[in-house]
Amino acid sequence: MNWLDVYEYAIANLQPMPGTYHDNYIVTGWYHEACLIRVPKKLPAPDVEPRMFTEPAVLQAVRTAMVACPRLLYSSLEPEFQVHSVVPGQPLSIALPDAGPVPAVVTAAISQLMKSLSEVAVDIRPAPVPGQPWTDVPAGDSAGFSDALLAWLSGIYAGAGEAARGFLSEVGIWHDPFAEVRKYFRPSPRPFRLCHGDLGRANIMLDPEGDVNFIDWELAVWGDPLWDIAAHLHRMRYPGTQNKFVRQELLASCRGFTGLNSQYDELRTFLYVELCRSLVLDAIRDLAAIGAGLIENPAGAAARYAAKLSQASVTSASAASIKALYRKYGARAPGRCEVPGNRGPG
Repeated sequence: MNWLDVYEYAIANLQPMPGTYHDNYIVTGWYHEACLIRVPKKLPAPDVEPRMFTEPAVLQAVRTAMVACPRLLYSSLEPEFQVHSVVPGQPLSIALPDAGPVPAVVTAAISQLMKSLSEVAVDIRPAPVPGQPWTDVPAGDSAGFSDALLAWLSGIYAGAGEAARGFLSEVGIWHDPFAEVRKYFRPSPRPFRLCHGDLGRANIMLDPEGDVNFIDWELAVWGDPLWDIAAHLHRMRYPGTQNKFVRQELLASCRGFTGLNSQYDELRTFLYVELCRSLVLDAIRDLAAIGAGLIENPAGAAARYAAKLSQASVTSASAASIKALYRKYGARAPGRCEVPGNRGPG
């Protein structure tokens, strides 16, 4: 099997499923099973997401903990591409696109996933890539982990273009929200583990038999599990009662979490950070996509953004007013080929 031939065939003959960071090609007939060719997109610097590891290294590490995820079949640096096994089913973002209840089989699998990620041993964790934010953070130093994350997010805010900064000011984000949190937030130490980092509905695959797999591991980090739980709860948008149940299930898997009120405060702060992160990064992405002509009707994106603003208690701006601001500032934003919303594998 020559994987370079498969790669060249895919990019020359197949239509990719566009993701945020990769073009993904499903290839049949070359291997004894279907395979997925993942080709990274050329995104302009700086990348708006921090990366601690390469995805192939993460996939090799999590397989040792029997995590339900794609198998890495091959990885190439030149040309850069990966080959994954194809996991069955469809993303939960397509099966359940709204913020409705999530099937119990999925929540049980997520709870098991976070327990399994704690079993990835330190000596087999992937080698960190150069330039990632957590280079000098000692294991278990949750305050150092959060400080590095907030410093990196502050850099993204500071480097946002004129259009994004103008938009953020008009919706009530006049100053760097991450710098404000960074002044006081010192979470308590707890054992680090491998964290998925982007565990939302688009990265959870569910098939008709109820099998669940987790995809898109390029944003995985070795860090504070409480942050990973907060990031998941923010992205997953569980309805109220289910959110409380799942939160408690996941906290039970978090080593070092003892249920102190101060630790619940830490969880709430991480949730606030993730919400602000979403508001800032979504503004940059949405406006760039509108400027590039990739969103002809921004009503849906505007409604989602208005809901997040309300959740963050930033402003009560209506979806209509956000749509008007999208049109106003999207025309000024530099184009970027990155489409928000439901997508294929990242």
